[in-house]
Amino acid sequence: MKAIIPILFFMAVIFTACQPKTENPAVDPAKAKTELLSTLDTLYKAYNTRDIKLMEPLMADSGLHCGTDPGEFWNKDAYVKLLGEMFSDTTYLPEIKIDKREILMSGDAKSAMVVDQFYSFFIKTIPVRHVIHFINTEKGWKFDFSSMGLIPDNAELKKINGAVE
Repeated sequence: MKAIIPILFFMAVIFTACQPKTENPAVDPAKAKTELLSTLDTLYKAYNTRDIKLMEPLMADSGLHCGTDPGEFWNKDAYVKLLGEMFSDTTYLPEIKIDKREILMSGDAKSAMVVDQFYSFFIKTIPVRHVIHFINTEKGWKFDFSSMGLIPDNAELKKINGAVE
C-alpha cells in the first residue's frame, strides 16, 4: 500500500505536466485599434458608396442590428437584405461624415464598443448616434451589434414631443 502512494503522486505530476498550455498570444492594443479604425473606414465607405459586398464581410454571422424605428430589429440575414435593397435604390444617397467618435476597447483588445455621431443625410437637424460592438476575430474585426438612434438636444425634446402628439 505504501508503494502505491508515490506511484499515484508521480502519475499525478506527469498527468498535470502533460496538459497543453492554452495561453493566448498577447494582442498589441495600438495595432488592434489601428485595425479597428481601418475596419470603421471600410464600414462607412460601404455605406457611402452603397456597397453591400464591401459591408457584409464586416458582420459577424450572428448579431443584432437596430434601426431608428422602435420596431426595427434585424438579424444578419435580414439586415443584409434590407441594406441591399436600400443600396440598390439610386435615390438613396448617404453621405456619412463622423463628427464625434468614442472607442471603448476591452483590456485584451478582443472586443470594442464604438460610438459614432454624425448628422444624417435623411435628417439634417438631429444628430444620429451609431453604436457598434466589434469582436476581434482571426479574420479581423467583425461587428455583431449595431444601433442607430436620433439624439436631439435635451432642450428640443419638449418641441419634438409636442410635434408628434
